[in-house]
Amino acid sequence: MLTIQCNFVVGAETESRKLIYKGDESSWRFVNGHWKTNKQGDMIVPGRYMHLAFHAEHAYDDCAISGKFQLNRIPYIQLIVRSLDSRRFYAVLFSVQHDDPRPSTVDIDSPWLQPVMVSIWRGDANGYQRMVAYRRKASFWLTNEPLRWYEARVECVGPEIIVFLDDRFICAITDAQYPAGRVGVGSMWQGGVWRDLTVTGRPVELNSPWSLVEHAPVEISEDLPPLDGNVYLPSLDETWKLRWESKPGVTWVDNGENFDDLTYKNFWIGVSRSTDRGTTWSKTERLNLPFPAGHAYQPISGKAGAVIAPNGKLAELSDGSIGLTVCWRNNPDGNFQADQVLFYRSTDGGSSWSMNPVDATEWERNESTWVELANGELLCVLRSNYNTYLGISRSKNMGKTWSRVKPAIPYFGASAPALLCTRDNILVLATRGWGLFTSLDSGHTWSLPTQIGTYTGGGGAAQLRELSDGRILIGGPESPGDSQIIAIDRNGVIHPAE
Repeated sequence: MLTIQCNFVVGAETESRKLIYKGDESSWRFVNGHWKTNKQGDMIVPGRYMHLAFHAEHAYDDCAISGKFQLNRIPYIQLIVRSLDSRRFYAVLFSVQHDDPRPSTVDIDSPWLQPVMVSIWRGDANGYQRMVAYRRKASFWLTNEPLRWYEARVECVGPEIIVFLDDRFICAITDAQYPAGRVGVGSMWQGGVWRDLTVTGRPVELNSPWSLVEHAPVEISEDLPPLDGNVYLPSLDETWKLRWESKPGVTWVDNGENFDDLTYKNFWIGVSRSTDRGTTWSKTERLNLPFPAGHAYQPISGKAGAVIAPNGKLAELSDGSIGLTVCWRNNPDGNFQADQVLFYRSTDGGSSWSMNPVDATEWERNESTWVELANGELLCVLRSNYNTYLGISRSKNMGKTWSRVKPAIPYFGASAPALLCTRDNILVLATRGWGLFTSLDSGHTWSLPTQIGTYTGGGGAAQLRELSDGRILIGGPESPGDSQIIAIDRNGVIHPAE
């Protein structure tokens, strides 16, 4: 059950109504399918990626919507107000950040507090959602207690959107673009439950009938480059395809029961090459990457494996050498207890490689991406292992040494990043859940995020490809049907491509 309540003065024309879901699904309009429910009648996020549900009976101008929500491990759930259609609305997002460093006294499997972030978004007619305000630490979530209920309330008073959490003021914006509309709930990634939602407000008639605008998949023509992860290296006139290879008979068991099998002797990165742009491929060979020296990098019998995983980016540098980031994993069972990003560079076409850690002081990083900037500097973005922020490190000597990792953006850090530097030297960063960020100053500052249509980043890193006309093709390895083509103006603002 969903409810909306107001702090503003309730007049004779206002009404309060509970928003029933179970047994009354016909009163709702959905984007990406119906929501799940249970015997209590809760509205449960149906799965990953964007899901929206709008209550169809009334529209409101001044009103308030309130309800209780429950978070799970990676939740991104929303209250929606003033929806003119299924694209134009305001949404308040509640999300757990997983970006506060775990205290050194707390074991990896023990609970600790993570911040609950509240952000306000505006949906555009083009299907994009843009963040317009946020408060990063609005509340806290204990990592081993997913069943706590939070109380949220969003008030619409004139042009103001005002947010409360557990009866505390959190944040607000003044924006008169959408003066009235329907209410609803949403999800931008996965997880979360709503119950006891209520609306108090004055029903109004919209100037135009409310409509459900369906997401239209982008038609990817055959002349566009495929988003298959293969990399063309101009100096070699070759296309490379990297693969995760293993010794015959050895099985990856992702539960920690076979640590002694999960070693660099049994698992490695293989490469196959194509000299005809991917029409035919050579036999896969083991990439001749040196394993880190020293006892700290070695497997521990019965306790920890040690592998090099292809969780990074392969690309050619401006001097014709080849760069590759990978992840050294000490616990390859999924616990991410100790991980480090390594940068490999080859000046002889991949026959031999040098190796240097991206910030040798960092041991809580895994997936990564990098670009070479116009000034020759290398910029690497590193995912956290659920314990800290999405980070950035820089190298001024082609990857031989790297700066200490600094926060990239103050949001959820456990996100496989993808990074592109456009011909106009604008950086585009794609992250899981949040969507896209842009930077006009080589990654020192970043825009607020933009969600593009139904694509929210996918479980793996996105694929970004700049086309010959400057447009950008973006898609996810888990959802190729959601590939889109975007354009970025000189101010770093993302738009659908014409």
